Amino acid sequence: MDGSQVGRGCMAIVVGVIYKQRAIPLAWLVYKGKKGHTTANRHIAALQKVQPLIPAGAHVVLLGDGEYDNTDLLAWVTTHTDWEFVIRTAKNILITHNGIQYPLRDLCAGQGSCTAAHDALFTAEEFGPVLAIAWWGQSYKDPIFLVSNCASVQLACHYYRRRFRVETLFSDKKSRGFHIEKSHLSDPARLSCLLLATSLAYIWLIHLGMMVFQDESKRSLIDRTHRTDKSLFRLGLDWVKYSMTHDLDILVAFHLFGQPVQT
Repeated sequence: MDGSQVGRGCMAIVVGVIYKQRAIPLAWLVYKGKKGHTTANRHIAALQKVQPLIPAGAHVVLLGDGEYDNTDLLAWVTTHTDWEFVIRTAKNILITHNGIQYPLRDLCAGQGSCTAAHDALFTAEEFGPVLAIAWWGQSYKDPIFLVSNCASVQLACHYYRRRFRVETLFSDKKSRGFHIEKSHLSDPARLSCLLLATSLAYIWLIHLGMMVFQDESKRSLIDRTHRTDKSLFRLGLDWVKYSMTHDLDILVAFHLFGQPVQT
């Protein structure tokens, strides 16, 4: 789950599912506003759009950056779903652990460490119990702080590594693909329709990218064959451009096919 600026003077909260190195958009909420944190009600409304789409028995882990660490959202997830969550939070957020209240930054044990407080209460509102984590990887410039309901620290960190893949979705929809940030549309309803069109096109291009990846004769026309430098999205987009330039038929399909693609 993440937010991004779209059109003129609007923001979109997008919820997607991770597929390989990309996030596939499932639902979104567009509203007038500037970049920055918005209300928990909007976050919840975006998740409510996704909730009916999830198959019964599916294991869901909600990932989000520091915008989504509000207790109203976490309380809704806890009350209305059986999802796990791993959400980034700030170093100055208070937790209460073993009867002592302190800021999360005090949990950090230095670079190269990953320390946690189990059954902690989160913020001055004492929401919880939750798992609070201070994670300072050896290669990280600064530590990151997480709040989760996962069973273990290792699992929560493993999941959170995937959060950054949503950034590639936004870059594909914007500077590397459809440039929706340059749209002059300013009405949230019309921008929501634009997101629908670009999301369908995005899934279609990933489908074409899989087709190209599996067909070396096609791949050799737009990419190296001894290694893969381009994403599935980029392969699909470049194949459309190549096909249009050379007057080739373009397959329009959205289903998965063949053997799984490892990229």
